[in-house]
Amino acid sequence: MSQNPMYVPDREPALAEFASVQLQAPLERVDRITGNQPYVSKGPWLSEADAKLLQTAAETGRLGRFGIMGKQTSVQVLADAELLTLKGNLTEGGQAVTSPLIYGHAAIEFNAQHGDRTSAMTVWFDHRDAMLLAGPAHHLLMSDEPLGSMDTTRQLDFMGIGEVYSAIAAWLGVGPAWSIPTDPPTVPMAALQPRLEGPTEPPAGASAALAHMWRQPWFVWQIAGEGGTVAYVNAGEAGHFRTGNMDGQGLLAATSSANVYRHLVDIVDAAVHERHRSID
Repeated sequence: MSQNPMYVPDREPALAEFASVQLQAPLERVDRITGNQPYVSKGPWLSEADAKLLQTAAETGRLGRFGIMGKQTSVQVLADAELLTLKGNLTEGGQAVTSPLIYGHAAIEFNAQHGDRTSAMTVWFDHRDAMLLAGPAHHLLMSDEPLGSMDTTRQLDFMGIGEVYSAIAAWLGVGPAWSIPTDPPTVPMAALQPRLEGPTEPPAGASAALAHMWRQPWFVWQIAGEGGTVAYVNAGEAGHFRTGNMDGQGLLAATSSANVYRHLVDIVDAAVHERHRSID
C-alpha cells in the first residue's frame, strides 16, 4: 500500500531578524500573516448622504414622496443594494441590516490613521447582531494605491456578534507579531506627536527596540465608546503598542497581539451586554 511522501519545504521560513537577535532565538517572521487575512466585505459602499438617508428610513420606516425628493442618487444606490425601494420604503433586507442601529443599545467608533490617510468604522450592536459602516481598512490605508471613492465612502456590512470580533481585528490589522518592549516605555510628547503624523527620526538616545519600532510603518488607531477612549500604534513587524499621553509623556507600551485581541473582545462584550465601564 503506497503512502504519500511527507512534504518537506525547500527552504527555511523567513526570520524576524530583529526579534531573533533581541530574544536570542530563531523566530519566524509572522507579521505577514496580517496581509494575507485582510478585512473583506461584499457590502455596498455608501456616501455620507446615502448612509444618512438609510438611517432616516430606518428610523421612520419609510421616506415617502417628500422624504426622497432631491435624493434620487442616494435612493438609487440603496435600491441597487436592495435596502430601499424606489418609493422610499425599507425592504425586508434593509430592516434586518439596520436593526442593530434602531433597536441596539451601543455603538463603538474606530478611527485610524497612516500618515495623512485617515479612516473610520462605526459598529452598532444589539444582543445578536452588528451593523458596520467601515471606511478603508488597514491593508488599504497602508497601500500605496490611490483610495479613489473609498476615501469619501463607507462600506456597509451586517453580521452576527460571533463574527464581529475577527472582522474588527482584521479591519485594524491586528495579527501575529513579536512585540519587544521599549526601555523606557515613554518618549517626550514633542517627539511622539510628529511621529503619529508621519515618519521622523527616532528620539535621541532611543533604545534598539524603540528605534526599530519607530522606523516601521505606523497604523495608529483608537477606540471611542461610552467608557472612554484608548489608542494603539500598530507598528507592523514590531507589533502593537498602547499609546497616549501619560503625565506629559508619550506612552509606547508593547502589547502582544493576543492581548490586543482580548482587549477588543472585552470592549465588544461590554457593549453587547450593556456594561458601561471604562474601556481601559
